[in-house]
Amino acid sequence: MDVAEATDSELVLAIQRDGAGCVAEELMRRHLPTVRGMMYQMALNHADADDLTQEVFIRAWRGLAKFHGGASFSTWLHRIAMNCAMSFLGRQIGMVDPRTGTNRTGYLANGRVDYVASPTLGGLPIRWPMSMMPTAACQP
Repeated sequence: MDVAEATDSELVLAIQRDGAGCVAEELMRRHLPTVRGMMYQMALNHADADDLTQEVFIRAWRGLAKFHGGASFSTWLHRIAMNCAMSFLGRQIGMVDPRTGTNRTGYLANGRVDYVASPTLGGLPIRWPMSMMPTAACQP
């Protein structure tokens, strides 16, 4: 099989049948930029994005035997990525920086939002001053 021209579905079937190897590398190569970009948008720093990306692919390879093709591989991988990101963000909420009183997700220790991140303008987060936001947006 020419792995460069095979579809994701064909690659997944080959991995399930024959094991990993160059087929798994090709599948990862195809999806790495997208997953890494998603993880950076969620974590907002490169080190955490790298760790999360690695976790996504580890979870995917461990669960690949259970993948039955009900959705496309990219959709399945996207769901794993979002689950990893949500777990990460959930862990960050409890980590308060004693210098600023905020955690790494932008929430104050009392639960109020310190800024609002928006994935617009090419995926770059925009932090709006709270004075510019409607008061309803400030409620946790």
